[in-house]
Amino acid sequence: MPYSKLNTLIKNPDLEPLRESDLSELWNQKKTEAWLKVGLALKLCNRNFVTESDYIDFIYDDCRSILAPLTKLIDKHVDPVCKKSKSFAETFRVEGNNAYKEKNFELSFYLYTNSIANAPVGECAALAYGNRSAVSFEIYKFQDCIKDIHKSLENDYPVHLRYKIFLRLAQCYRHLGNIEKCIEALRELEENLKYATFKLDSIKEHYENSLRELTQSLDNGHFTSEVYGTESIKDDELCVPTPAYGTSKDIPGASSALSIHENAELGRYVVANANIKAGDILFVEEPYCLVSSCINKAKMCSYCNAHDKILISPCENCVRMYCSDDCRDKAWNDYHRWECNGILNTFEEQIGVGHLAFRILFKGAQVNYDIKNDNDYKPVYNLVTNLDKMDLDDVGVYVVMSVTLVYYLKTKTNFFDWYTKKSNMKKELISRFLSTLAFRHLCQLQCNAHGEQFDFEGERCHRSGIYPSSCLMNHSCDSNIVNDYFNSVLIVRASRNIKKGEEVSNSYGYSYRTHLTAERQKSLKEQYYFDCRCEACTRDDLKIYYQLHHAIKCPECASKLIDIEQNGNYKCIDCQYTLPPDSFLLSKYEKACLRDISYLKKNSAVKAINLLKDCAYEDSYEFLRLYHEIYLSYEIKSQYDDSICVAKKYLELIIKEYGLYSHVTAIKMLGISSVMLQNMQHLDSVNSSRLNSFGLESLQFLNETKQRLSVFYGPWNPRMKLINQYLSKANALWDSYLRFKN
Repeated sequence: MPYSKLNTLIKNPDLEPLRESDLSELWNQKKTEAWLKVGLALKLCNRNFVTESDYIDFIYDDCRSILAPLTKLIDKHVDPVCKKSKSFAETFRVEGNNAYKEKNFELSFYLYTNSIANAPVGECAALAYGNRSAVSFEIYKFQDCIKDIHKSLENDYPVHLRYKIFLRLAQCYRHLGNIEKCIEALRELEENLKYATFKLDSIKEHYENSLRELTQSLDNGHFTSEVYGTESIKDDELCVPTPAYGTSKDIPGASSALSIHENAELGRYVVANANIKAGDILFVEEPYCLVSSCINKAKMCSYCNAHDKILISPCENCVRMYCSDDCRDKAWNDYHRWECNGILNTFEEQIGVGHLAFRILFKGAQVNYDIKNDNDYKPVYNLVTNLDKMDLDDVGVYVVMSVTLVYYLKTKTNFFDWYTKKSNMKKELISRFLSTLAFRHLCQLQCNAHGEQFDFEGERCHRSGIYPSSCLMNHSCDSNIVNDYFNSVLIVRASRNIKKGEEVSNSYGYSYRTHLTAERQKSLKEQYYFDCRCEACTRDDLKIYYQLHHAIKCPECASKLIDIEQNGNYKCIDCQYTLPPDSFLLSKYEKACLRDISYLKKNSAVKAINLLKDCAYEDSYEFLRLYHEIYLSYEIKSQYDDSICVAKKYLELIIKEYGLYSHVTAIKMLGISSVMLQNMQHLDSVNSSRLNSFGLESLQFLNETKQRLSVFYGPWNPRMKLINQYLSKANALWDSYLRFKN
């Protein structure tokens, strides 16, 4: 039935014409008017939709008028916000100069990087590279300095200023012990001094003296490489690990200790074919495609997500930055040539998961969407879609996004021309073909995308990728793996010992320790379209685990009163006593649970703990929360002795709940390590005699924390970097104390 007849038939106000809204607002909302209309049309058309193409054909044939306002907005969108800007570049460089003069090297480095990102190719970029090289030299990062100098020369650094960077280059090679390269740089310095223009004779004399001194040091053999303690290990100096027990021949990127099984109930799933130890690496997998949403594009490579490397290579057309020419070229060939300065680049936040779907579309095009022969695209195409289980409102979202973004590709990029030549497909057929594939990938991402939120440079970022092997792991409410990232590489480790024959399972965000069984079941069904049958959802004691750990002491038999239905009705598991809703005991319990946070502010921590002991058991999660709140409140007040005392009790309960060698325990120890370090710093300034005993205890705790964390995380992980920072500061304090003592 045509859409116009549907509209006439039902006279629904939701089918009024679309507002002329801003494009970003349309894509930023979960349910736009267009999506609602398509969803409603799908429900009313009484068709039997089976395949992805059935839905796409319905949109093109019967609902095209719904999309007209969106396509008009795409037509009008011709002014991208992320193109190069010489004025922006110069502004960033001037601000960087000011920060450099104030010796704020971190800020100046960041500002120069932004200048490079915004600068058109040529002198503007060359000056930014040259200035940033000075910062790298000041902070002893000589390899980075050399990279920037070479980039500045590639961009035609002004001839009359080149003496500056060649002196810096020679000094870098001297520090690194590279005699041959140092001599080459000195020759260039000597040659370029001829073209130099100096405002003062003293400046010229300074450079001539520097040339003479460096040359003499070479002649006299005074040439040794120097080591600087401020240089930290970078991610490019670390190696990506390999899976434990060797790499599987059947599962790309997986350990040979894993196998894929399949049955009607679970579909495909991962099983251990050997005994696995906690911390063993099970997957090391590059993403098929990845999208990272991070506003600060001047600190993270836009292709591989490296954030400890210097960003050396900008896109020539927009402000994207990359850690190497190789990453920039790979991004361009894989997808960026069709994103650059367009909707997918400008409005990536508003497009959301659609951005990842279209990167899959771009990469699949490289192999002409071949699903018969072995290639990287085939396993991605074969991932489950769950289309037959989706709500039609969700389907409406995906079909509208697919069709409108394909319209963007057709009208705003050369993708159609490129793909016509590659595939020999008639151009009039490409729109429906690509819309169908994009729709399929959007449906797949609902259940198969691997997402993570992370903090980076004070910003909350999100990355979403498709890892075809790792996503074969099913969900469990008591998962046995932990995820880590080395830039864009996903590294999966066992979070505990896994027996041969046991399923290896991931968590889709729901745990029996933190969510009610009914809540987990409902959410998993709505989002992932399955009824969870894991042990935590089927074993009687685990089904009420959450309630048992939020129980109140029964006033009749001292057993546990639990709220099974979470409706405020507490009933004893032994004597069946029911607690009245207006009970004084319930009010007391709520105060003790810090639901009334003001209670802790007005009363002592001891009183709060005793209050909770009167009405709850020590295995209650409320004790964990209470001890955590108390030790943090003491930390804020700089009452470090009290904070550590309570933190130790908190850690005892964590160990009792999760185990001594759990990754959760290791993470909680990291939080307590911060308090330990702060107390060391406090004692160093006010009472160094007490540091004698407490310092050793703190160092031992910090080293133990590092050891526990290293079982589950690599040295690139933010948690590992943080504990290393803590240890560095603690060791420096301890060494200083010992020198003072002696």
